[in-house]
Amino acid sequence: MEKILISWLAIQNDFVQTRKGKEINLLGPNYLYHQHYYDYEKHILLSSAKSEEVDTAGIFFKNKLYQDFPKHQVQLEYIDIKDVIDLNEVYQKVLPILITYRTAKIDIFFSPGTAVMRLVWFICHQTLGLDTALIQTRKPIYGKTLQPERIYLELQRDAFPSGLIIREANQKQKLKKIPKSKQICITSSLEPVYEEAFKVAQTDVTALILGESGTGKEHLAKYIHQQSLRKDAPFITVNCSAMRDDLLESRLYGHKKGSFTGAITDQEGLFEKAEGGSVFLDEIGDISLYMQQSLLRILQEKEIQPIGKIPKKVNVRIIAATNKDLIQCCEEGKFRWDLYYRLSIVDLEIPSFRSFTKADKKKLINFFLKLYGNIYSRSISLSKKLEEEILTYAFPGNIRELENMIERFYVLGKGQIETSLLPNRIKSPQIVFSTKLSDMEKQHIKKVLEQYHYNLSQTAKALGIVLNTLKKKILLYNIKRK
Repeated sequence: MEKILISWLAIQNDFVQTRKGKEINLLGPNYLYHQHYYDYEKHILLSSAKSEEVDTAGIFFKNKLYQDFPKHQVQLEYIDIKDVIDLNEVYQKVLPILITYRTAKIDIFFSPGTAVMRLVWFICHQTLGLDTALIQTRKPIYGKTLQPERIYLELQRDAFPSGLIIREANQKQKLKKIPKSKQICITSSLEPVYEEAFKVAQTDVTALILGESGTGKEHLAKYIHQQSLRKDAPFITVNCSAMRDDLLESRLYGHKKGSFTGAITDQEGLFEKAEGGSVFLDEIGDISLYMQQSLLRILQEKEIQPIGKIPKKVNVRIIAATNKDLIQCCEEGKFRWDLYYRLSIVDLEIPSFRSFTKADKKKLINFFLKLYGNIYSRSISLSKKLEEEILTYAFPGNIRELENMIERFYVLGKGQIETSLLPNRIKSPQIVFSTKLSDMEKQHIKKVLEQYHYNLSQTAKALGIVLNTLKKKILLYNIKRK
């Protein structure tokens, strides 16, 4: 198992001011540790600066370590912390680095850094479940020898969940669980998903949102963005199924003038426009294997390849969504397993509207009545018969279909709305019956498959049969996916 050391570059401790200017402090914590206790494959040295162009202290210190300890491997990481006493920001910047080395034995040098930085080390050690140890050093003058004393902090790991949410007491900076948007209603059926989404927002990991069309996947993606540290940066939505490969590639990554027919100017890609923010890739299951490979590069290298230009680093968070069964797509060779695992570090599944409780359905109906009442500056009501029709209707289009129906009532009706204003597809559904039992079973299986977008596991569960039985009946009835 690889053994690594990780610590902060502490300007106040690792450097000293002399008549010649700022120089390396040979009695500073990081230098002394290398001098007396270095027994690692690598030292990850974290700088809160954005890059070496902004602050050259990190390069200066790293070169000094290489000069005096040529066998020691030092990797300098600039992680761009704007406020070193912002607990949320420091945590979110450190977490991905620790996760990257989750298979290694990690010694965390606890001494260098601000009080908040040390608190973050403590929280990570207590909650992440990684093979970490906290180390301090005691200055030589306080020890029994003339060298610093290395001390391993013996702590009892608490039974905190690994998804601990960090919040500060400052109410102005405190993140709130209730979305500011007035265009979403969190019912009891949706609340567990939004609770998980809030936890996801406190980290910077990639998220995959699953759910049928019309369930509110984009709303959930926006919520994650709005509750994260990226909330003040752009949130850009891309419908991946609406563009062919060449257009999608150009839109996402940009291109250079003259790089292909029609490229009359330099074009900045959406990933560049979203710098520091989030990109929501809707219908990710519809992209080609070629585009899947290019997205994998972004997730792995944080780098895009604009058409006709040199590669460029980007700092964006990717949130993806699909109504397809990506595992089944992977098994069929239509989707890359490696991309699936990269996207689904955390997956959030939004339930279908038909699975909502009656109380939740009523809550959403009243929510949309109030929402469109404000938009159209008048109010309407639903007759009891109409409300009962709505509550028993399956809504294959989910919440979006309900919302569109309520707006239809405002456009076409006034006062109390009756069942006559229901769309024809609900009032007079076109169902052709067969007298044969096998035909009825075939049609029923096809209908449930369509409702669950051919997700075999969910369909089998809804039908009350085992998966193998469903597969046999699909073969028996020669049911083809539309």
